[in-house]
Amino acid sequence: MIPTDRTREERREWRLAGDATDHVIDRACLALALAGAAENHRRAEGL
Repeated sequence: MIPTDRTREERREWRLAGDATDHVIDRACLALALAGAAENHRRAEGL
């Protein structure tokens, strides 16, 4: 995954706030990407 500027800025803010580690943020990004892919598949299949 290629991070966008917004993602980089969000990571910096989260890291400074201590809300999440990079590992947790990476997992969350992956989960969102997979959920989006699953939804796109359902739409393509007409489900």
